Amino acid sequence: MKKIYKLWTAMQYFSIICSAIFLFLFLVTTNQYHFFLISIIALWVSNLSYSFLNIHRRILFFFFHITFFVFILGRPLISFIRGEDWFNYSIEHYYTGADTFTALVIIFLALLFLEIGAMVGNQVLLKQHKYMKFVDSEYKRIYLYSVRVVSQILFFISMISTLMLGWEKIIFMRGHTYIDYYVSFKSQYPYIIYVISTFTKFSLYFYLATLPSKKHTFVPLVLYILSAVPSLIVGERNPIVLNTIFALIYYVVRDYYGSKEKWIGYFEKMLMICCIPTGLIFLGMINYLREGISDTFSSASEIIIDLVFKQGVTFSWLCSGLGALDKLPDIQWVNYTFGGIIDYFRYGSIGQLVSGTSGLGTGNNILKATHGNSMAHHLSYVLLQEEYLEGHGCGSSFLLEVYADYKYIGIIIFSCILGFFLIYVIEFSRKGIIQSVFFLSCIHGILFMPRAEAIGGISFLMHMPFWCTLIACWAGALLLTRRYCKRKIVFEIG
Repeated sequence: MKKIYKLWTAMQYFSIICSAIFLFLFLVTTNQYHFFLISIIALWVSNLSYSFLNIHRRILFFFFHITFFVFILGRPLISFIRGEDWFNYSIEHYYTGADTFTALVIIFLALLFLEIGAMVGNQVLLKQHKYMKFVDSEYKRIYLYSVRVVSQILFFISMISTLMLGWEKIIFMRGHTYIDYYVSFKSQYPYIIYVISTFTKFSLYFYLATLPSKKHTFVPLVLYILSAVPSLIVGERNPIVLNTIFALIYYVVRDYYGSKEKWIGYFEKMLMICCIPTGLIFLGMINYLREGISDTFSSASEIIIDLVFKQGVTFSWLCSGLGALDKLPDIQWVNYTFGGIIDYFRYGSIGQLVSGTSGLGTGNNILKATHGNSMAHHLSYVLLQEEYLEGHGCGSSFLLEVYADYKYIGIIIFSCILGFFLIYVIEFSRKGIIQSVFFLSCIHGILFMPRAEAIGGISFLMHMPFWCTLIACWAGALLLTRRYCKRKIVFEIG
């Protein structure tokens, strides 16, 4: 282990030195932007190496950088290796005013201060010697068991609704294209079925927060992953990828918690070795298979490279967005970084009830394109115009939103805080059920931040299903606990 630790430490420092050298070469030359790109990639490798120094504690930091690479860095790196004009690619294919240089600067700053923030978070953890016990009394043991029972029941009930809705999608796709699905699909089930399905993931998080055994965790996580298959069939790859990464993170974290069981053993390692490349190949081929194209690529590596390149469209939209900031709607006061929270309280049900404001409607529409605080809608309308109203969009990125509001200083501060959070939140999750649920609920949003909103990690706090699940689990567990305590039943949790 010491040799491996020294290896990753050496890799980290070597990458930092390489990053500094290529940054210097870029600064002393003219328009040699490939030096800057190599410097950024080296800095990314340094952050990845830092993750491997303590992968159990830094697993969320690690996977954030994986999605960061796929969504942001993959496309320019692949274009550079191919010998293409990667620097002007966004200008030629997306938006003539795209600002690639500013994009590179904020990416560099983000990676640098993510690592600095992570190091600060690690030092804070090293100074903390006392941790709260997860369960330190008989009453808490019984309450923990009660939460587990209630959340498990709620999960299986809501999962049935989720699978019903998913099966409906699969049936619809027979004889239809994925474009037909996005344009005309509408569920025929009663609305209550959809409402129940929204409790699926949060009830799972509450169940997992009670630290069930590995045997009892397997089935719920497999169902959770399989529930994303219908979305994959209709063309959405992200849900099944994020659900799978979520399961892997949970397994790693359970090992970090010091469980008596070995969560990442020989079987799990071999499964990952077999499934990761196979899964990437399948994800890369699915769009071509759906369109009846089967002879596009000659090797598995080409399929994976094409997948990463296409997912890296976020880099092109980031460059385009930076060049189009002055064309965004001229609203008196707008904040994209916290736009989700602001719009929830201003235009959501609370705002409509308290302030009498009108909502922004659903889907892509003129109201969302010209009002509110959503970078995804504002930018999509500016760049795509009529295509936006037809349902297309370019998404967003935490880099674009933070820079639009606070410029470079915002990128520095936000990245530093994010790096600290990615390290500290796993230890924070050990302090209790609510803390653990908070951590588990953050994972999807955090991993998607490179191509989504800046507050994606905490956006679940504005979703009613989260609070309804919390109330249901708390109230149900409280009733069960009182019942068990009256009977003086002692439970062995495990």
